[in-house]
Amino acid sequence: MENTTIDQKTKKLFWGRVPIEIGFSLLYFEKANSTQKILHAIKYQNRKDFAIELGRKIGKAIKKSEINIQIDALIPVPLHVQKKFDRGYNQSELLCKGISAILNIETNKNLVLRKKNSRSQTKLNKFLRWENAQNTYEVSKEINAKNWKHIAIVDDVITTGSTIESIGKEILSINPSIKISVISLALAI
Repeated sequence: MENTTIDQKTKKLFWGRVPIEIGFSLLYFEKANSTQKILHAIKYQNRKDFAIELGRKIGKAIKKSEINIQIDALIPVPLHVQKKFDRGYNQSELLCKGISAILNIETNKNLVLRKKNSRSQTKLNKFLRWENAQNTYEVSKEINAKNWKHIAIVDDVITTGSTIESIGKEILSINPSIKISVISLALAI
């Protein structure tokens, strides 16, 4: 199921956890639907072209939405250095590449680093996902040197939101005045 409007479901997931300005997810994800096949192809079948093209589609959908989004930078959810080396790419960075091509927003791949090579979250329950994401990310002090007012964290799929929550809290601990939005290819429903 495709979702081509700014998404209240994505934003609502973070209520009471971390303040999110705008939430946007292009697709809804359920096990065994076509979205799962797309995500699997992007992550495990080296279909970088899918990620970039779907990023462009996200950018087009945001552009045609009725909300005027003023985002200063796209921040891809980082992979640990070892996982990025093994896979050969970060799918969130590729989504950013496509989004950036349409919306002309810079991507900053170095603002957030994954400092822990924790296990994959795909088979973890909600609590274990949250626990797995804690103290995993480090935010560069560069965020204060930039004159950014609003950033968007970009991820391939949001399930429980624990990754975004962890990154958002780290960012706000360094720069409490910055606005954070969330953009994803898919939202688990």
